[in-house]
Amino acid sequence: MGMQYHTPGGYRQSTEKQNEIRRLQVMVPGRVASIDTLRCMDDVELVRQFEGLTLPIALWTYRAHVRVAYTYLQRHGFEEALQHMRKGVKKYNAANNVPNSPTSGYHETTTHAFLWLIHVTMQAYSESHPVSKADEFCDMHPQLMSKHILRLFYSPACRMMPEAKTRFVEPDLAALPRLPE
Repeated sequence: MGMQYHTPGGYRQSTEKQNEIRRLQVMVPGRVASIDTLRCMDDVELVRQFEGLTLPIALWTYRAHVRVAYTYLQRHGFEEALQHMRKGVKKYNAANNVPNSPTSGYHETTTHAFLWLIHVTMQAYSESHPVSKADEFCDMHPQLMSKHILRLFYSPACRMMPEAKTRFVEPDLAALPRLPE
């Protein structure tokens, strides 16, 4: 059992005990446990595990998607980040036996449109709301943290079209935002 020590904020567990708890949390199904573990992982490690196909499926949350997308956009332009995201999600899904069906698996329109929203937000707010880490970006832009944000732009019929799964389809409800000039 790890040592506890007193701090001005109360008792804290040793790093060894915290690491043990994190290892156990990965084994516990559910998002609450995985969010704590994911928040302890820096951007480089998250992308390394994602690309290396070692990220536990319980940690591949919506927030993890946003963080990986943000990190790719920090490193590359939009088109190259899209290529990395596309390739990575397809490989990760295959490695984790995620079925590829009309309602499951990789979806090109969803990936493209959502990456574009992150890209535009990064460009528009980089000076007024600067961040240096993906977690900070997620916290700074809660408008992007709803997996339903694309409902503002796409009807269910448009996103469920078979071609929308395999190629980017423009939205039918409202145009995606433009880059700031």
